[in-house]
Amino acid sequence: MASSNSVIYLLLLFLLILLQAIPPSSPLMMPENATCVDDGYFGELKFLDPQEGLGFFPSQVYKALYTAGYKQMAWIVHEKLIPTVRSCFRYNGTITIFAPKDDALLFYFRKIKLLQHVVPMKLDRDTLKTFPNNSTILTFQFSGHLKVHRPFFDDGTRDSIINGKLIKDWEIYNDGRVIVHGVPRVFCDSSNTNFDGIYQFANTLPQDKKEIAQTMIFET
Repeated sequence: MASSNSVIYLLLLFLLILLQAIPPSSPLMMPENATCVDDGYFGELKFLDPQEGLGFFPSQVYKALYTAGYKQMAWIVHEKLIPTVRSCFRYNGTITIFAPKDDALLFYFRKIKLLQHVVPMKLDRDTLKTFPNNSTILTFQFSGHLKVHRPFFDDGTRDSIINGKLIKDWEIYNDGRVIVHGVPRVFCDSSNTNFDGIYQFANTLPQDKKEIAQTMIFET
């Protein structure tokens, strides 16, 4: 009897230690190495083009992005963004990633807030249409967020505008847990860009000028 009680005690002690070792989870928990996960966290790795067979095993999301022509973001998403969200932030829910095109990354001369392109929720095409105009979406970049605007001629069927950009390639990848859309440009920090002012000004234009304004402002 004493022997069995000792075994039970040891098992309970082991479970207690194990539970204390498991980190708590939170949708947007600040990572332990938060000082590293900043604008320059990804360094020059985004410009590498890894080759299969050199210790690199491409995931399905990597293959989908690479095939679609998003070669830089294929590497960034596979090697940096998804591991950062899952490990540093300890977030295991569905994420949506907005992937800028290669030329947008190469010719963007400021530090790129890549985590601002990752959202801790499912945002497919139909879901984004349901967001009210001027909605705010939180991202994994604690200093940045995204703004959603509806088109000027909104009949409920047209696509939303994210941080002043229309999504060009919908659902390049979607496995239910990771969704990736392609965008033409790097997202500017919405706190530094007066999208609301631009939108309000465009809405004051005559009806025949609004379509032209939308094309010039949001689609170029």
